[in-house]
Amino acid sequence: ILNEGSEGQLIIILDCDMMPEPCMARTVAPFFFEKVPHNDPEYGRKKAQFDFSTGLLQTPQAFYNLDSNDLLGQSYAFFYECLMSGWDGTGCTPCCGTGVTFSRYALTKVGGFSVGSITEDFKTSLNICANGFKCKFFLQRMTRGVSPKELNAFMVQRLRWAVGAIQIVKAGNPLFVKGLPFSARWLYFFSTVGIVYIIPVVMMGTIMYTTILAGFPISFGPTTFEGYLLIGGTAVGGMMLIQLLAGWRLSWTDYLRALQDNFTVFMTLIRALMIGFFGMEMGFAVTSKDVSFDLKANLFHAMPHIIVYLFSGAAAVKAVLEMLANANLIEIFWTTDYNVDLLYFSLMWTVFLWVMLSGPPRMVIYGYIRSRKEKKSEMKCKNANIPALQELPTTPMNIFPPLSPDLWAKNNIPDTHPRLSHEVISTDDSESFSKL
Repeated sequence: ILNEGSEGQLIIILDCDMMPEPCMARTVAPFFFEKVPHNDPEYGRKKAQFDFSTGLLQTPQAFYNLDSNDLLGQSYAFFYECLMSGWDGTGCTPCCGTGVTFSRYALTKVGGFSVGSITEDFKTSLNICANGFKCKFFLQRMTRGVSPKELNAFMVQRLRWAVGAIQIVKAGNPLFVKGLPFSARWLYFFSTVGIVYIIPVVMMGTIMYTTILAGFPISFGPTTFEGYLLIGGTAVGGMMLIQLLAGWRLSWTDYLRALQDNFTVFMTLIRALMIGFFGMEMGFAVTSKDVSFDLKANLFHAMPHIIVYLFSGAAAVKAVLEMLANANLIEIFWTTDYNVDLLYFSLMWTVFLWVMLSGPPRMVIYGYIRSRKEKKSEMKCKNANIPALQELPTTPMNIFPPLSPDLWAKNNIPDTHPRLSHEVISTDDSESFSKL
């Protein structure tokens, strides 16, 4: 981008399957301008000048191939409408890889795009922020593209994101990155190491269900209802409360999908920890948007959830029988050696867990039913590897009024900087480079 003879001061990055709104360049450009100061000799002659302190502007992604259920929460409403707005308040918004506009000046100052991580977009924004540039967010969807249609592609994509986050931490802990503002240090740190939360959640469920099935307490785990309520209830309840407060303007469906996301990818996060911290290599690969259904690949990623269903279901059945026996309603042929109050928490947790883990198994079922219908009707899409040809959007995403041409400043960039223009560059090495 920087060494191929291009001159644009604003560079828009798009995935090859992303389609920008016609007004995108005109809409994002003003974020890189500032009012002319009163003490500037040019004050009065021009209204705005290029702001060299702004490094990037990120906009939300939108997908036109999501169904109404969006079982995997790929609209990412909580992330874009709540979390990213919070990041914007600190001036250190991370880059999400597409739908982002960079300042050439900022990219040049930090030496271009970062390397050493398969999530180079996130690392690049960290470097830009650490070099004193403002990273902004505009809550308006300016691009539409294709999301992973199958569970397999979704999990591979999330695995890459999680491994990339670990690579960033191993290369340099954000808490100690020189030049990064204090608030940005903590935001980048928790966004990269936050995946370790899955370890205590998995341990708690494993210990509790093993205790019930074995009939005696695990020596290093809590054994009472109060103990699990204190540990699990506080952790999960706190997470739900924080997300509820942060996502107060979301619909209940979007809020539920945000909660489920923490559990949907639990095994993927465990794999990421093993890959990231035990030296296993993982290269970059473009996320597949193929709509063809691979039952074996999808079952591979849904199997951990199915195992949890069976494991917790068996413990729940045993818990109900023991509760009935404790109430002298039935007789059981086995004995237990733990506080029976634990059973009540286990049932509460099982119901909660089944709701949280429902996305992946349902995706496999729906995908299998859809593939069978396509095969039976002999209407399988011939362009399965070209998702953009399958279901194009028919309605505009945003309607913007024309922006005043007065917002464009002329002859206000130092002679050392090339003229202002816009470039759209695909992150895929295809023939999607064009200059507007």
